Amino acid sequence: MSEVRAATQYYVELTSNGKDLSQFCVSIRIVNSINNVWPIIDLTLEVDNQDIIDNDLYGQQEFELSITLTREDGDHLDPPTVMKLLYLESDLDLPAKPEVNIGAKYDDHQRRSTLFRCVPYPAFNVMTSFVNRLWEEPTAKVPLDFVKELLELRGYLSDAIIVDTGYNDYKVNQLIVPPMTMKRAMDLIDEKFAIFKGPIFRYCNYAGKFLMWDLYEKMQANKGTPTLKYIKLAAQYDSETKFWDQNKEVTANWGEVVTGHDEVETVHYPNSVIASYGHENIMITHPREDLYYLLKRGAPQVIEEQGIWHDKDETKYFDDLESRKMYFSDSVGFENEGYTADYSELPLTTRFGSAIKDMFNIRFLLRRNISLRRLMQVGEVCEVDITSEHEKLPGKNYSGSYIIGSSDIVIDKERTDNGGDNYVATAVVTAFRSVQSKD
Repeated sequence: MSEVRAATQYYVELTSNGKDLSQFCVSIRIVNSINNVWPIIDLTLEVDNQDIIDNDLYGQQEFELSITLTREDGDHLDPPTVMKLLYLESDLDLPAKPEVNIGAKYDDHQRRSTLFRCVPYPAFNVMTSFVNRLWEEPTAKVPLDFVKELLELRGYLSDAIIVDTGYNDYKVNQLIVPPMTMKRAMDLIDEKFAIFKGPIFRYCNYAGKFLMWDLYEKMQANKGTPTLKYIKLAAQYDSETKFWDQNKEVTANWGEVVTGHDEVETVHYPNSVIASYGHENIMITHPREDLYYLLKRGAPQVIEEQGIWHDKDETKYFDDLESRKMYFSDSVGFENEGYTADYSELPLTTRFGSAIKDMFNIRFLLRRNISLRRLMQVGEVCEVDITSEHEKLPGKNYSGSYIIGSSDIVIDKERTDNGGDNYVATAVVTAFRSVQSKD
């Protein structure tokens, strides 16, 4: 890469099988979302089929990507982010070329922007490892114990971060996990028994570290200590004092506090969720062949007990939707600790809680020098601070705490005025909670 450097920039190094591919890399897209189980990384390389052949880019070797944000003096603003990537697929145009090569080696390249879609190999390895396990009666374990034993079975438990707060403490006496992937086994346990009392978060980051916790408990525990704080700047300030105070806060807490002038997008759809999911959920379980048992939960109760909210634990929706009921008969239920005919309602309420957890979303744009590591921490708490007073009206105040649902980071190569290469970044962050207003 060129030695001409900008004041601050991302240093990008891309290698495969010992070959430096940095010169070909023109764009990197990193997508983290709680709706997936691992990040997705798209690499855009300026190559043609000659480069593919010369560098043996057929997926036999992993890519190694290193991204570092530095100052002009070379000091790191953020620790290097190093990813080992499994190349899944690519699209490559094959332009027409002369019949006979000119010279010993044909070097008239016709390079095109070629997308290489990748996933971090450590995360892929964890979540796609196969498991098969039988727990016989009387096992008397809580559902979270099964998850931990599966991770330990494959040697991943020691590196995992699992927050026990809010776990389902109902005991299960037996369980069969047929041969399946780790991801599917965890989904099976959660669907059948509910691992936590609130909406579940399970993810494997780019380094292969497995993460799992209850999103309701995460919100309640970390409202005052967010991983990321976003300050929505005002269009006009009465005095410069507020503006400079906000800039000082950003400087003193680089990477933790960010600001933006761009418009903030909000998405509000409780009517859509209540209409499609029902205001009242009823689960029909079959404890015996000739008996059935009804478990009922309404939206207000689930929002209060399992919703993601800052201060106000209620949401607004069309009143007539309260007449809508949804019946579930796909679960046979399970008894709690012995044969007491007392059945767990958590498989129903956590399903309902997951449906209502993100009925309000806020989406904001960040530009240039941003901390990749913090933005990739989905499932953590984010604070939104609104500067304009008229946006803080009671009942319509969208400031406060949210859960980071996704981050879409794009790092593009640009040419500087002095002829050097520089990488600049933009990121779109989407955060959510169950209710629109903070208070």
